[in-house]
Amino acid sequence: MDKRACIYLIVFAFVFVSAYVIVSLRRSPEIRAEDAKAGTFAENGKKAYRIASEQLFLADFGGDKTLKDYNSDENGWRISSTTAGEIRDGRFYPNKKSMDFSGRFMPGDDYGAEDSVIGFDLLFGSGSVEVGLRRILETDKKADSGIWFIFQGDTIRIQEQSSGVDLELSPYGEAGAPAEASFEFADTHEAISLYLTEGETKRLLFSVKYNENDISILDGTGAVLTEATPYNNIPQNGYFTISVKSFDGALDNLRYNRYELDFSLPEAEQRFVDYSSWVAADDLGRITPLNSETGNKREDKYVGLFYFLCNEYTGGPREVRDFTRMYLNYGVDYIKEHIKTSPGGYWAEPFFGYYINTDEWVYRKHAYMLQQAGVDFIFLDMSNANVYEKAHVLLFDTWLQIRKEGGQTPQIVCMTGDMPSTLVIDLYTLMDTIYSKPEYEELFFQWEGKPLILGNNDTP
Repeated sequence: MDKRACIYLIVFAFVFVSAYVIVSLRRSPEIRAEDAKAGTFAENGKKAYRIASEQLFLADFGGDKTLKDYNSDENGWRISSTTAGEIRDGRFYPNKKSMDFSGRFMPGDDYGAEDSVIGFDLLFGSGSVEVGLRRILETDKKADSGIWFIFQGDTIRIQEQSSGVDLELSPYGEAGAPAEASFEFADTHEAISLYLTEGETKRLLFSVKYNENDISILDGTGAVLTEATPYNNIPQNGYFTISVKSFDGALDNLRYNRYELDFSLPEAEQRFVDYSSWVAADDLGRITPLNSETGNKREDKYVGLFYFLCNEYTGGPREVRDFTRMYLNYGVDYIKEHIKTSPGGYWAEPFFGYYINTDEWVYRKHAYMLQQAGVDFIFLDMSNANVYEKAHVLLFDTWLQIRKEGGQTPQIVCMTGDMPSTLVIDLYTLMDTIYSKPEYEELFFQWEGKPLILGNNDTP
């Protein structure tokens, strides 16, 4: 075969090798997150992290601070109106105005690996206070995403849209709501628990527990208040907001914590590992081909794999559309009707969950797996007039960091626009983001001494 013909052998056998490796690695994982402060590891389930720092964002309305002072990235709050209400005697009085206090960052960390705390002190009054947790976007409203807790009078109402949960509780006892109290949500990746502190007494009011299949609510004694409700769309972590609706009480000590995580490893010399001797088997007993079947690696032959960056939030509906899950739950007729109006979705849940294209941890795991499967380079599919700028830069940065730490990664080919005008726009963007950066050069798959880029310069 003519070498100038640009041989791109997409060897699907290696895709199956990758699948086998993935299956073999999936058995009984026990990955833990390191607590740098205690020098110990906490069980996490999927990912391993090191805590670099913890920060508490507190709005205590003390001193001479105004709402504008708290409304900043530095102080961690986004306030919908900095002119409504008033700060008086170290408290904030909305004066029956409606407004939102939202965290600019996700409480805990971006992955829900560490416990997060969201709290506030409340001087009760008429109107309501609504707390939304696990919102996918900062701007999401109740109808968009999140699990919501509505404090009004002697009751707290719990609502979650995707599962249809709507439960009103009277958790304070016969005496009703106290005149003032401190509330704190303890939020982990498996449950949200609400605690009430009145004077020196702290007690659990209720817990919302959930997994990938259902959601249930338990009271402070652990008694089940609702049976497990199937199909909920609560992410492992998310943004939060504290909304006051025509509220004439007062708020104080609004707070949440934030962990910054350290993913880095010390830089090291490249350690080249030969994975060609690995053999893998899946749960069905199928074994990857041996050298006796495939022969030795051939010179001037390369294995490339298409790699997609399109799993990003684009402003459409927030729920995850998993067509396999829909089929198993509701049958084929439901799928046929749903597809008519659906903007798209997942044919099944990815191995690492419904991640988006800015998840550094996933890029790391993919690099290790593709390297083990013998993939020489990946085609980044940017052929639909979108180069996913934030995502592809993060991918390059992550794989470059792996190499600095002594690891190995495949190289990268950009597969750009499918029309001449789109191709030109894409190339200008990619020149700015990666091809003009000398540090990325080692990641480019080279053909005849130049970075290989695919694109269509002819009008169909």
